[in-house]
Amino acid sequence: MGKASGYINTKGELVIPYRYSSTSDFSEGMAAVMIAFGGKYGYIDTTGKLRITPRYDHATPFSNGAAVVYVNGKYGYIDKKGNYLLTPQFSMAQPFLEGLAFVERNGVTFYINKKGTKVIQGFKAGGLFKGGLAPAGQGQRYGYTSGRFVIKSKFYWADDFNGELAVISLLVLNSREEIRGYVNRSGAIVWPPASELPNGVTKLQ
Repeated sequence: MGKASGYINTKGELVIPYRYSSTSDFSEGMAAVMIAFGGKYGYIDTTGKLRITPRYDHATPFSNGAAVVYVNGKYGYIDKKGNYLLTPQFSMAQPFLEGLAFVERNGVTFYINKKGTKVIQGFKAGGLFKGGLAPAGQGQRYGYTSGRFVIKSKFYWADDFNGELAVISLLVLNSREEIRGYVNRSGAIVWPPASELPNGVTKLQ
């Protein structure tokens, strides 16, 4: 059903034939693929060789040497040999980055290390650690945490950092309209200018 997918190199040359029903980007030398429509996901290397036999209901790219896979309604983590680092047990699981991943189990959200140990908890929502900071939410607002809030939770929404800046959203008072901008690692809103911000807020206190 539909057209098959393959992979090209930077010259636009087809290097892995059109034979997959679904594909992911390559990451850490491997990509998640579904060979037959409605089948299972496995992993190939950059030559197209199958490295991990298709056996997952869904699979994601590798990050920090681990990949999130979905089996029988639960998420777990595998290594590059297809061995489970953490068996499927989570109702939500994000990729590992900087050695930590945000997960949900039994209605409780927290950050874990690769051993599955709870490292950081107390947040309703979380994102990827980049440069020691990750977006995290309590209630209806987001800030940034290193294990504790470094930038207070006053944003309507917050994205992962990309270098020194992160995209944030400020909810305009008495309206459903949003203002989006950028915050730096010290918590200062660097754009838009103060004249366009609710109540003229320019820096979190």
